[in-house]
Amino acid sequence: MFRQFAQERPWAQEAIENMERDVQRYLNKEIDGDAFRKVRLRNGFYMQRQNEEYMQRIKLPYGEVNTRQFRAIADVNEQYSHGIAHVTTRQDIQLHYVKISNAGKIMRRLAQDGVTSREGCADTVRNINGSPWAGLCRHEEFDFRPAAHALFEFCLYHPETQALPRKFKPHFACCLEHSDQIPINDLGFLAVAKEGPNGKEYGFRMYVGGGLGAIPHASRLLRDFVPCNDIIPASLAVIRVYNQHGDRENRKKNRIKFLVQKIGINEFKRLWKAEFEKIQADRQGHKIPDVDMTPGLHGGPRNGAANKPGGALPAGFDEWWEHCVEPTREDNTVIVHIPLYRGDMTSPEMRAIADAVDKSGDGMIRTVYTQNLLVPGMKPENTVGFYEAMKAAGLIRNHLRTARDVVTCPGLSTCSLAVGESRTVAQLIDEELAKHGDLVRKVGTLRINVSGCPNSCGQHHIADIGLIGSQRKVGGEMIEHYQFLLGGVTDERRMRLGVNLMTKVPTAEVAHAVVRLLKAYLDSRQADESFGHWSIRTPNAQLRAILQY
Repeated sequence: MFRQFAQERPWAQEAIENMERDVQRYLNKEIDGDAFRKVRLRNGFYMQRQNEEYMQRIKLPYGEVNTRQFRAIADVNEQYSHGIAHVTTRQDIQLHYVKISNAGKIMRRLAQDGVTSREGCADTVRNINGSPWAGLCRHEEFDFRPAAHALFEFCLYHPETQALPRKFKPHFACCLEHSDQIPINDLGFLAVAKEGPNGKEYGFRMYVGGGLGAIPHASRLLRDFVPCNDIIPASLAVIRVYNQHGDRENRKKNRIKFLVQKIGINEFKRLWKAEFEKIQADRQGHKIPDVDMTPGLHGGPRNGAANKPGGALPAGFDEWWEHCVEPTREDNTVIVHIPLYRGDMTSPEMRAIADAVDKSGDGMIRTVYTQNLLVPGMKPENTVGFYEAMKAAGLIRNHLRTARDVVTCPGLSTCSLAVGESRTVAQLIDEELAKHGDLVRKVGTLRINVSGCPNSCGQHHIADIGLIGSQRKVGGEMIEHYQFLLGGVTDERRMRLGVNLMTKVPTAEVAHAVVRLLKAYLDSRQADESFGHWSIRTPNAQLRAILQY
């Protein structure tokens, strides 16, 4: 629907040239690592724990990418990385084991198809995230994507977003049903509508100051209604308050959530309102573009219906349809999900997906913050061919939203901050639960999220079962263990953090402990009680006893 990155802009090409020049200066030892660090981070390159190996974070605003762009990422993944692309909880795609000498080549290749990693890292406005159901959702008032894309274009390379006190993460939610990421982001927008003097008005409920990490905070309501055309000045006003008042001395306390906590939401609102009014008074001077919402207006919610294709269907199709297909707001149009194992895709798998989407879909793919993919707007009659293509590529996993759909950060495999091998834990959980198919089926919807450290890149705080990597001395040797958090949940109205049971379980026992928890839940739940409610109701001492090995 929208281009991701206006690569033809002169300053965009100039930035890539500057990156290439600085890379060469670093390799020639003309600048040191500290000076180069700022350059590479602003262009989306993190150093891995492996010496002189890098991770590149490719930004996909609201998770949307077309098949041409998807193939471009597959190409650079194959040519310049280790061949496995990773979908993150921020809807980015990360490439690992990249040589920094190839950074300019990668950025140029991606820019040819309108993709960028610029400001994927550093103290900048990161990827503009959004509900991947936008434009498809049966509950939404309108499609937020024109507004989200306008904000993405405005913030990219903007002088006031290049050196914030700390990283800054916005998120758009299409409706209350899909608002679970609002409380955990620095800036949140919930698409809403209200009756005005001239009919229905469209805009956003605006939130500020959320975040996870070692010290989680739920976002606070900043403004009950911001018209769509005011989304950029409203956001810029938040950024200015943050730039002016954020703590630049203590890096551990300089996220915007700490500023909101320190001065209080009412004082933050006062400061924001003053800045917002200044910007509104001189929109032309601030180069604030108008936001054309026409492509996003579709006349209010509808409940579409879609029937499974008739006739003889391939083996396994019925189960796949049940797990991976859902209707949209339009009649005879469906969303097709592609669950990914640990968020990973090889380049051949990416090309197989792109080919199948071109043949059966509308040429678009979206990343989901559960580290899966979503294909929008497919006709039901095309799902048979798509299923067969995914089966041939080995991409059928009928575990969406179940205990086997484990979310995990990269962990010790590449991250220099991690203390736990979260990917291995996710694998062990999946392999153990594969032996207990009936248990997984009976439990139903369940979220297991694994982080390799307290920074919560795996969003362990808001999972039914959250796992945090840690170390524990056993027999004089430091051994990897995991802490269990139970009962986390978020939506637009609240953020309930998972309760840390303060029990460390060694990596080899984690999957068995998960199975024991699920069995105990089925044995003692009340009627249709969810796992989260059960874990909150059950005494912690009893839960800790279940974890004992």
